[in-house]
Amino acid sequence: MTEGRTREPASDLVLPGNDLWLFDGRVAKFGLFSGDGAFLGNVMSDDPEVVKRRVGAFEAGWQRAVPQQDFELQRARSHGSAPFVQRSGSP
Repeated sequence: MTEGRTREPASDLVLPGNDLWLFDGRVAKFGLFSGDGAFLGNVMSDDPEVVKRRVGAFEAGWQRAVPQQDFELQRARSHGSAPFVQRSGSP
């Protein structure tokens, strides 16, 4: 098991700050919410640069993803929460 590694590989990823849907790699739909979680509406973008950056961010995330079957729950010692940790033998 590799303790403490759960989020380290994602530290340099730049992921969208809003809920996001990508359609055919050509259109991005952003779901906007207020600070208290109230839905404010959607914003659509077909700007190629906006879409390209979002597609790239998700591709980078998937490249670092660990398959679900390689995770197990372990109680964190210091915080009492139950983070996912990578099982030993996984890359």
